[in-house]
Amino acid sequence: MKGIFLALILTLVSSAVLKAQDYVEYHRQGMAALEAKNYPSYLENARKADSLRPNHPSLMYSLAKSYALNNQDKEAAKTLEVLTHFYASVNVLDTTDFNSLFHSQDWYVLEEMVKSYQTTKATSDLAFEIEKAGFHPEGIAYHAKQDVFYISDIREGHIYRVNQSGTEIELLASLKELGYWSAMGVAVDPTDDEILWVTTSAVSLFSGYKDALAGKSAVLKLHAQTGELLKAYKPNSEGQLLGDLILSSQGKLYTTDSNNPIIYTIDESGDSLTQAFKNNDWWNLQGLAFSDDEQALYVSDYIQGIYKIEVATGAITPFINENERLRGGDGIYLKNDKLYILQNGSTPKRIAHIKLDSEGYGIAESLSFPDQARGDMEEPTLGTWVNSELFYIANSPWGYYDDENQPKTNEWPALKIFRLKTETYNALKNRAIIAAVLATPSYTFLYLIRGYDFADMTAYAHIEYSCAVFLILICLFELHTLKSRWLEGKIPWKFNVKKRLWAEIALTAVLTPAIVNPVMVLLYQTIWDMGVWFPGLIEYNLFALSFSVSIAAFVNADVIIKEWKKSLLDYEILEKENAKAKLSVLQAQISPHFLFNNFNVLSALIDEDPKLAQKYLDVLSDIYRYVLNQKNEELVYLKDEIEFIEKYLFLLRIRFNEKLNCEINLNGHGNYKVPSATLQILVENAVKHNE
Repeated sequence: MKGIFLALILTLVSSAVLKAQDYVEYHRQGMAALEAKNYPSYLENARKADSLRPNHPSLMYSLAKSYALNNQDKEAAKTLEVLTHFYASVNVLDTTDFNSLFHSQDWYVLEEMVKSYQTTKATSDLAFEIEKAGFHPEGIAYHAKQDVFYISDIREGHIYRVNQSGTEIELLASLKELGYWSAMGVAVDPTDDEILWVTTSAVSLFSGYKDALAGKSAVLKLHAQTGELLKAYKPNSEGQLLGDLILSSQGKLYTTDSNNPIIYTIDESGDSLTQAFKNNDWWNLQGLAFSDDEQALYVSDYIQGIYKIEVATGAITPFINENERLRGGDGIYLKNDKLYILQNGSTPKRIAHIKLDSEGYGIAESLSFPDQARGDMEEPTLGTWVNSELFYIANSPWGYYDDENQPKTNEWPALKIFRLKTETYNALKNRAIIAAVLATPSYTFLYLIRGYDFADMTAYAHIEYSCAVFLILICLFELHTLKSRWLEGKIPWKFNVKKRLWAEIALTAVLTPAIVNPVMVLLYQTIWDMGVWFPGLIEYNLFALSFSVSIAAFVNADVIIKEWKKSLLDYEILEKENAKAKLSVLQAQISPHFLFNNFNVLSALIDEDPKLAQKYLDVLSDIYRYVLNQKNEELVYLKDEIEFIEKYLFLLRIRFNEKLNCEINLNGHGNYKVPSATLQILVENAVKHNE
C-alpha cells in the first residue's frame, strides 16, 4: 500500500492506557517478522496488536495483509470489510498486498463499498458563514429566547454570541482572560436560560499553552447575558481533557473526558466534578446525547463507536453489534428515536443517521449517511438543535496548523455552519408541498361544483376555502400513511392483492368522511362563525373522496415500490445461495465417481507393481486431502487447481495405460481464482465422453 505504514509512525502513540506500549511493540515485532518472511509470526503479532488497540486503520491493514500472506483469504477479506466501514480510503485497495483477492467476489464487494462511501452526498445546506480571522470554533449552543447561537473557540478561549444569519458576532467572554484555556463544549441550562455552561481544557492549539498546563480542565458556569464567571468546577485530580457536555431537563450535567474512560458530573456538594460512569473499554470519549425519555445516556467513543448507558443502573453496552461502523464520532444528537453522529474520524468524513429500536439500541440496517465526502465539510465537530433542525460546525480548522501549532490563518476557509433538516422536518415539508400542488386542481374542482356562486365570493372567502382545501389534503395524507402502514401489517400487498385492494377501498370510503366532516364542522362553527351548511359538506366530501383515492394510490405506490426493491435484494441473495448450493453439489461429485474405480485399480497394482501401487496410493491421498481442505472454499487459485488436476491425470494415465495425453499451459494466470473441483469435473467428462 502506498505509504500506509509510514502513516503509522507513530499515530500509534496514545496516552489512553499503558497497554499502548504493548501494541506498538507487537506491531514492531510483526513488521520485523514480515521482513524476515516469517509470516506465521507476522500474523500472531498483528492479531495481538489489533486486540490491544482496536479499529486502528494501519493495524487492521497489517492484520489483513498477514492473513493474506498465510493463505487465509477469507479472514483477510473480512478484516478489510470491517476496516472499510470506517476507513474507506481508495489507498487501501491500491496495493499489490492482496493479489490473491483481486479476482474474487470479496474484492469486488470491497471495491463497491469504497466507491459507495466515497460518493458525495450533500443533504445539509449552509445556514451561515463566519468571517473572523483566527477564530477556531468547536462547540455551539442555541438560545431559544434570545434567538442566538453561542459558539466556543479553541485558539483564544473565546465565547461568541452570533445571530441566526452570522452577520452579528459579539464577544461574550474570554476564558483566557479569566485564567482558563480553550473553550470546548457549550450548553444553555434548560432550567435557567440565564446560565451558560462551558467546558474548558488546555489543548496544545491554545495560544497560551505551556507544557505545565497539560491535563488541566474545568467546567465553567457563566452568565448568558454578561459572560460573568459564576462558578468553576474542577476534577479532584489533573490529567483530564474535558470535551462535550450535556444537561438533562432537570439540570443534571454530564461531561466527557477524552484522556480517561470517565464521564463526570457535578458532585452532590456542588463544588467539584466527580465520576458518574466509567468503562475501561473506552478509549477516547467525545459527544453525549440523552434518549427522549432521558432514561439512557449515549456517548461516542472515538475509537470504539457508540455506547448506551442506563442512567439509573450505570449499565453500559455497545449501541450496535458492529459498533466500529460508528467510530470517529464527535458530536452526537438524538431526536424522535433517531441518532445523528458527526463522524470527523472516518474516511471520508460524514454525518451518520441511525434509528433506535424499542429497547433504545441502534438498528444497524437503518444506518445511512445524509452527508459524506463533501469538499466543504472538512471537519464537522459539534452541533445544536433548533426545533427539528440540527445546526453544526462543518469545517472547524483543526488541520490548519503548522508543526509548531501555529495557525495558518491565511489558509483558513470561511467558517461554515451547516443545517441538517431531519426526516420529521422533511416529511412534513414534502407533504405540505404535495398538498399545495394538489390544492390548485382541488380548488378548480370546487369551482366547477359551486358554479357562479363560487365566482361571486370575496377574496377573503377564497383564501378561507384554499386553507380548508390545504388542511383537508394534509389530513388525508396522514390518514392514508397510517392506514397503509396498518394494512401492510395485516394484509400485505404481496400476499393477497385482491383482499388488500377491497380493504383499501372500504377504509378510504369510511375514513375520508370521518376526517373531512369534523374539520369542516370546526371551520364552519369557529373560523367562519356560521351554522353547518350541509350542501357545502357534501361538496367537500365529494372533493375529498376524489382526491383521497389519488392520495391513497400515491401512498400505496410508495409501499409497493419499497417492497419491490426489497424483493429484488432477496432474489439476489437467493441466487447467490443457489449458486453456492450448486457449487457444493459439483464439489461433492468427485467422491462417488472416483473412489471405487481407484480402489479397483489400486487392488490390481498391489500384486503387479507394489512400488507403483504405493505411489498411486500417495497421489490418491493427496487428491482427497485437497478436496477436504478446499471443501469450504468457493474459489481457489488456478495454480493449485492445476496441481490437483495433474495428480488426477496421473491416476487416469495408470488406468488407461499411458494412452491419455494432456498439455497444460497457464500463461501466467496461476494467481487467478476458479471454483474449486470444477476442472476435475471437466476433465472427467472429457475422458468419459472422449471430447
